[in-house]
Amino acid sequence: MTCAQLKSQIQSLNTEIADLQAELQKAAPAEKPGIKAQITQKQNQLKSVNAQFVAEGCVPAPQPVPPGNLILEKMRCVKSSERNGESPYLLIFIGHKLPSPTSTVVKLYQPQWDNNFYAGSVVTPNITVGTGVDFDTLVMVALIDEDANHDFDGIWLTKVQNRMADEFGKACAQEPLLTAPQLEGQLIPQFSTALETFRTDDDAYQIRHLQMARGTSETLVISELVTGGGGRYELNFRLT
Repeated sequence: MTCAQLKSQIQSLNTEIADLQAELQKAAPAEKPGIKAQITQKQNQLKSVNAQFVAEGCVPAPQPVPPGNLILEKMRCVKSSERNGESPYLLIFIGHKLPSPTSTVVKLYQPQWDNNFYAGSVVTPNITVGTGVDFDTLVMVALIDEDANHDFDGIWLTKVQNRMADEFGKACAQEPLLTAPQLEGQLIPQFSTALETFRTDDDAYQIRHLQMARGTSETLVISELVTGGGGRYELNFRLT
């Protein structure tokens, strides 16, 4: 199998895992064991394909470009599920594998966003999400819609940070040959589980992986985890 075919298979498995994780969040209790078993099966397949990808020499050489600053340039509400306006905020995991595993979960929020997002609403915050980010950094973006109060504040944000630091460290130890971004398939479900564990009543959206080279921009589309649709956002990031 060629490197291009292996890469396509990895991308397909990552998508399938993300879709199954989204399905798990809205499944009935009786359906969850079967979905969890499917997720485990896909993760094992992904582990095998990742190992083959490395063994075939498909891993690209490290980027010579120095790391930069990850910036949230723009956020647009494509579709709103709240009649009185949505109140979004972001939780962004940033993980570096070398020289030793380090990670954080950054919260992005501005007070003027409260109850102020409708279909077509656009803000251009130009907020720096993190520094020292490059093509070998694992970045996962979660969007949350506040209900009454932020579920992820203070000690609850710290709990998510600590949980993800543990999970990232374990994944790096178990897969020493893989780069941080190649751990996406394992870590997105763990990030989703951490958020679901500590979430009270805020609405959860899909988690998306972001991998960029310095000097580029990328747009993520994130949809709400509800049956039959819900809200949808476009997030524009730039790595400078």
